Amino acid sequence: MVNQTPIKIFTDNRAAIQASSNPKSKKHIARQIFLSLLSSPNIKLNWIKAHAGYFGNESADLQAKSAADSETTNIHQIKFSKAFLKTHLKKFLTQEWQRTWEDATTGRPIHNIIPKVSFDPVCWTREEILFFTQHGPFPSYFNRFKILPSPNCSCGQVGTPLHYATECILTSSWHIKKPAENLQKIWFRRVAANKNSRLLIRKIVQHINNNRALFRPD
Repeated sequence: MVNQTPIKIFTDNRAAIQASSNPKSKKHIARQIFLSLLSSPNIKLNWIKAHAGYFGNESADLQAKSAADSETTNIHQIKFSKAFLKTHLKKFLTQEWQRTWEDATTGRPIHNIIPKVSFDPVCWTREEILFFTQHGPFPSYFNRFKILPSPNCSCGQVGTPLHYATECILTSSWHIKKPAENLQKIWFRRVAANKNSRLLIRKIVQHINNNRALFRPD
């Protein structure tokens, strides 16, 4: 048989009462209290004024202060909800991830475009990844790893992603306006953010991939 003995709980924390009365509260503990009160109508929460001389309330405050001031309090004995741990661990890991991303010496072309880490995918195509990482079918990239003897395109210029996207005669059908040298980083960010520009980039990389011999110097 369910115990129907009336139970009254007094607290001077008005915010806690309001949170516990909200079924959509973002606080996991508040939602648990709401469900407990919903299933136990004999339990009532009541607000009382703080520091008004109520013995029980003053005693509770004294016990809380004693626990907070105690040097023997062991943080490992405190139980946290899964939601609390998940939120704070995710925040901590994101901060560490951001710090690592900012301090890294590799991946700087992508850092220029995406300076802040995120769990949301960018959803680039393979061609876009090759272009923006600058690790694609470009003579400048292959020359870095001694795969090609020269970094030049067959047109005589250095075969960088920017070269093919803006000035190479072999990709003129899909050119994007070339930026000033001091604006190249901004140019890459804007191209990455523009759907039409990314379409041109995909066509350029596909064209290079399908005609690699055409882009290599004799």
